[in-house]
Amino acid sequence: MTKTKTINLTELVEMYTRELYSRAVHKVSDAELAKDLVQDTFLAAVEKMDTFRGDSLPKTWLISILNHKIIDVYRKKVNQPLNIDDRVFSKYFDEEGNWQEAKRPDRNGLKTGRKMRATYWMMPNFKRSCKNASMLFLKNGAYA
Repeated sequence: MTKTKTINLTELVEMYTRELYSRAVHKVSDAELAKDLVQDTFLAAVEKMDTFRGDSLPKTWLISILNHKIIDVYRKKVNQPLNIDDRVFSKYFDEEGNWQEAKRPDRNGLKTGRKMRATYWMMPNFKRSCKNASMLFLKNGAYA
């Protein structure tokens, strides 16, 4: 047998809006989007009010709805096509989307990156500075 509880929407809005908003802002880092998500959460709660069995607190139920709304936002972002400026695209790729020969990365990695790493480690002052910094960190317990 399932428990049924009467839920007053006005009380829910007054009690949980601030907490839901705080959660939403933390998850999406956008105040306006967070407001929309909280509003959508309460709208979904109204639509599904009859499915709330009372097995959990209304707060838990609302947070679950909000989490699903947040997941939907991220799904939409992932599924949107990437808009690349044509000038940037044409700089590296031809009309069919293949690499231009001059811009194609080297199969063995970027040679310039290797040269830069080799140059850094050939510099005696750089080696000494790194060694001194690591000794300082060890002495102060930063690596502990």
